[in-house]
Amino acid sequence: RGVHPSTRISFVRKMVAPQFTTSPEGLVKLNDFLSSRSYLEGYSPSKTDSFYYLQISSDIDHDKLPHLARWHRHIGSFGVGAFESFPGETPIFEAEEAKDEQPEKAAASGDDGESSDEFEIPESSDSDSDVDLDALARKRKEEQQKKEAEKMAKAKSIVVFDVKKFDEETDLREIEKYLRDEIKMDGLTWGSSELVDVAYGIQKLRITAVIVDIKVSTDVLEEKITNMPGEKVQSVDIVSFNK
Repeated sequence: RGVHPSTRISFVRKMVAPQFTTSPEGLVKLNDFLSSRSYLEGYSPSKTDSFYYLQISSDIDHDKLPHLARWHRHIGSFGVGAFESFPGETPIFEAEEAKDEQPEKAAASGDDGESSDEFEIPESSDSDSDVDLDALARKRKEEQQKKEAEKMAKAKSIVVFDVKKFDEETDLREIEKYLRDEIKMDGLTWGSSELVDVAYGIQKLRITAVIVDIKVSTDVLEEKITNMPGEKVQSVDIVSFNK
C-alpha cells in the first residue's frame, strides 16, 4: 500500500554502466561521455561496448560526434565475431516507471475517480517493454558478418611485380607473353607492363596485376611465375601492393 495505482513495477537487473539512448540527444550525451574515455567500462572493451555498438548505426556525423565516431570505429575494428569473447555481461536497463492512463474498464464501470490501492505486477512476459537483447545482438551480428563477407568478395588489390630473367639470353617479352597467356586465374587481371633497366644493359620485367583478394593469393601467383617452364625466371619481387 502507499503505491500510486497507475505505477507499473518491473523487476530487472540494474546495469552498472551508464545508461544512454540512441536518440539524437542520447548520442550527444554518449559522445560527451566518451570524450575522455576509450571504452564505456574500464580500460578494455566489454560487452557494454559491444551492446551499444550493435545499437548504433555506423552512419555517424564525425563533425558533430567525433568521440562517438572514434569509439564506434575502434570497437568495430575487433570484428563482430570477437564480441562474444568480451568480458562482462550484456547490460539490461532498469525499467522506468510509466504513468499509464486510467484503464478504460474503470471508466466503463462508473469509477468515480477515487484512488485505489491496487497495483499491477506484470507477468514474466517481456513483450510490452523489455527487448530481447540477445536476439537483437545476434541479428546485428549476422547483418554485420554478411556486409563484411560482401565487402571481402569485392575487395581488390593492385600488385606490381618485378620479374628478373634467368640469363641474358632469356627474352623478357617471352616471359610476359607466358604470364598473360598461361597464368589465368579467377579474380586475376593482368595490367600494364614495362622493361626496367637494372645495370650494365640488363633489364627486368615490371608488370601490374589486379587481383580479387579473396580469390587470388600473391604467394601462389609468385610461385606460378617462378615455375615458368625452361628455367627462364630467376626471381619475382613485389614492388608495390595497394588496396
